[in-house]
Amino acid sequence: MARFTRTVFCALVVLSQACGSSQSVILSPSTLEIESATTVERSFEIRRGPQLAGFAQSRQTVHNDGSREIHDTMDLVLVRKIQGTSDTFHIRESTHTRYNDDLSLDFETSLQREAGIEEQQRIQVQGNALRGDWQGPALDEHKSFPLPTDFRTRISVFAELLQEFKTRGGAPGNPGPSIHFSEFSGTRRRFESHTMKLEGPVTFDHDGREISGWKVRATTDEGAVSSVILDDLGMPMHQVFEGGFELVWVTNTQGPRPVPGLTLSSQIPVRGPKIRQWTRLNTLRLMLHIENDDDLTRPAIFSNNRYHKTERGPSLYRLDLSSTALQTTFRAPALPFVAIPTDVLVYQTPTAQAQSDAPPIRALADKLRSDEIDSRTVAESIVAWVHHNLEKQAGIRGRATATEALLTRSGDCSEHAVLVVALARAAKIPARQVDGIVLVADEEGTFLAGYHAWAELWLGRWVPVDAVVNEVGTSARYLAFGYNEPGHPSTAAPMVRTLGNTRISIEDYSLRAPSPDPRPPR
Repeated sequence: MARFTRTVFCALVVLSQACGSSQSVILSPSTLEIESATTVERSFEIRRGPQLAGFAQSRQTVHNDGSREIHDTMDLVLVRKIQGTSDTFHIRESTHTRYNDDLSLDFETSLQREAGIEEQQRIQVQGNALRGDWQGPALDEHKSFPLPTDFRTRISVFAELLQEFKTRGGAPGNPGPSIHFSEFSGTRRRFESHTMKLEGPVTFDHDGREISGWKVRATTDEGAVSSVILDDLGMPMHQVFEGGFELVWVTNTQGPRPVPGLTLSSQIPVRGPKIRQWTRLNTLRLMLHIENDDDLTRPAIFSNNRYHKTERGPSLYRLDLSSTALQTTFRAPALPFVAIPTDVLVYQTPTAQAQSDAPPIRALADKLRSDEIDSRTVAESIVAWVHHNLEKQAGIRGRATATEALLTRSGDCSEHAVLVVALARAAKIPARQVDGIVLVADEEGTFLAGYHAWAELWLGRWVPVDAVVNEVGTSARYLAFGYNEPGHPSTAAPMVRTLGNTRISIEDYSLRAPSPDPRPPR
């Protein structure tokens, strides 16, 4: 249930990147400072309500030829609380971004540190392609991506919107212009669609000074919305993100300061009957109340899939959950698979998180598979090994990989899921990670819910598995946001949209009959 920590880290990293990455609104010299300096430094606080999550520093240089360079650093601390226990995660990131004189991207490099582990990324435009290079522990990845025709940087989009607004003689209350464009996500290894809308002029109070600015609304293709106040050259002064997170321009007169950290709870309140046999849930009808999510034009947080059928209304979802437990008639194909659908083949390759080609992963997968050819038996062996050999505690960092989980023999749900995925792929079974929400109950049958990660293995069809509870085929307790895999939409947006504002009510349920061994004879 601690999967939310990693997702919030990603969301807050995106938040902090508003200080200068190519995936965000780029800092430019303020109109208050541009006349006296070509290099500008600014300080920001990252907040959620009264809590201070971290700090960001940005230094921008505008060269004589019109090109720009941004150097950013960010410190972020999250304190996760679960049932009386707490775990602290500290991440630091530095970024260097260079823009051409037309505000198009030249290159961006970033270095991220967490728990003594460093990961580096570099992306650069080369002709009609974008090249990405990623390096870190057990990570050495190099890829080239064709540029879509609508690829833009946000700073260039804002400049165009501002010019159009002024040309049209825009005024407060009049609809402002908007532009749909694509930008690259290094985390997701994909181009993602965004819409930026200039809503009109506003003023911002900074230390008693009234500064003229522009209110801009940005929306991702997953439905995440942020609102930012910019000056004429695109420097943010205040930005509000989903989940109540804020980036605030402050006057740094104190020098370096310790980061106090943002305390978050991963639990979601659940009302309804007590169900002691919760692992045998066959169906479960839920009502989710999500405050301030009443705009039905935004993408839905939950959709119809193998876990649930969904009905959506303003600020609520009714979900009918179903068990994915394997039936007695289910027969898994023998290994090695003779035929795998084209859209499944991608889930056999190693990734930055699930390094299925790493020697320790391959060695363990070979041991668990041995001479077994029944893919279901191999899958059960992998899930059981991870369940019994990983200590149930927070991972060494918010985004630990499969090799790190295997080395430390500990982790929360995300470490369990990513290690299952890596071991399955090394055993020639396609696998992928799922993010969402899970319901669990105590000995009395009282439910609670929290953010969670699990896996799906392809055994002739996709079969959900959860190594935290050692299930191959799951009971009706899982609410899926999507897949945490390269090339898929980010699961951060739906997660953050539910953070701290969601209540769950159980309306009805049914149990499946106990079965000592549902497997058919071999």
